[in-house]
Amino acid sequence: MDNQSKAYIQQQTIIIHKSKQTTKAVAVFDDYGQGSICLDDYCDDFYKDDMELLAFVLETAKGVGMGDVNDVLDSVYGNKTGMHIEDTWYDWKQIEPVFEKSIDK
Repeated sequence: MDNQSKAYIQQQTIIIHKSKQTTKAVAVFDDYGQGSICLDDYCDDFYKDDMELLAFVLETAKGVGMGDVNDVLDSVYGNKTGMHIEDTWYDWKQIEPVFEKSIDK
């Protein structure tokens, strides 16, 4: 893993400074790029289960305009590496079934 990028999925609240408006989002990033998904467009609350969050990201990333998110996910899948989801490290064997299920859809 030393020579491969580390990938992350993290849920976050974004606050607009002037209006104080808040938005829930999922950030997907590694050493080379980042993308995000606005959770407000899909659900009312944050995901509590990391594998459900990963499945959501994989399914949503199939949509238009998700190139940066897909780049990170493609790197994880192509290199069969693990990733951090909400500050917990999951090795490839733990997340592989979720990736495979997403591909089968």
